[in-house]
Amino acid sequence: MRLDPELSVARLPRTGWASPSRRFGHIFGCLGVAKGLSDTVNLRVMSTCPCGSGLTYDTCCGPIIGGAPAPTAEALMRSRYSAYAKHEIAHLERTLSATERKDFSADDARRWAESSEWLGLAILRTEQGGVNDTEGVVEFSAKFRVEGKDQEHVETATFGREEGRWIYTGQQKPVAQTVRRETPKIGRNDPCSCGSGKKYKKCCGATA
Repeated sequence: MRLDPELSVARLPRTGWASPSRRFGHIFGCLGVAKGLSDTVNLRVMSTCPCGSGLTYDTCCGPIIGGAPAPTAEALMRSRYSAYAKHEIAHLERTLSATERKDFSADDARRWAESSEWLGLAILRTEQGGVNDTEGVVEFSAKFRVEGKDQEHVETATFGREEGRWIYTGQQKPVAQTVRRETPKIGRNDPCSCGSGKKYKKCCGATA
């Protein structure tokens, strides 16, 4: 998703990942607050993953965002969406291909991630992208809200491998067709909604 500012109908750190429950446990322990700690820990550990898999974050996208290799292209796609929802910008950058990283803006991606409310991810279709494949395609729909307006981003994302790890390589260009716009028009200098970190005019807008 370059979901991964891997998501276009027009179509988410290399730092170590630590569970929120451990951080909170340490803080509360230092303060001498014991009551309710176990409940807080359990709620954090059992939090549902933003990607919509139905699994907990700790058993789904959390480890991948923390640095573990994604087993499939779809798993990487889901983790990139969750990275947007969790504002894990380093993960977004490190899971781009070398070519895609050249134009990535971490600041633009962070502003877009933090200014959006992430409403859900739906995987529409996959091709290859399995544990024994070297290439894969994931078509997905990502819904989010910006400034009170609901929007949907649909993209056919492409994935490959670098040093054996799945990375986001770009997106398939949509077949030209007449569409009725139901979401606000993206300004040419706004961050591209595909999540590349580039300005719209230098990304999806270049082919629009």
